[in-house]
Amino acid sequence: MRVNLRGGAELLVLMNAKYRQSGITIEALYWSISVSALHDIVDQVRTRLTQFVAELRSAMPAGSRVPTAEQVHHAVQSINITTGDNSPVTVTAPVAYAETGATAGVTATATADRWWRRRH
Repeated sequence: MRVNLRGGAELLVLMNAKYRQSGITIEALYWSISVSALHDIVDQVRTRLTQFVAELRSAMPAGSRVPTAEQVHHAVQSINITTGDNSPVTVTAPVAYAETGATAGVTATATADRWWRRRH
């Protein structure tokens, strides 16, 4: 399976400009990924999601149908992910919750940067 690279179009233009004089033309850039690797990823996501739901349900009182925002926040904080080579992965996301009658929100403080910087 072929997966496009993030920023691949710009990288393709740069590489073609570099190799143009030597007569080399690059037609495509992509990651080649085996289907079994994708199956493994989906399996890990399913397992992590099942663990998350189990953690969330264990924090809810008996008879509750909907968890509180604080219970969700607690369950999110307890998720640990380890990749195939036993490297830990930390995922952070803004979390806001409010007590009854209050409001909470998240404000953007910075814009997302490109994954590489262009020379000007």
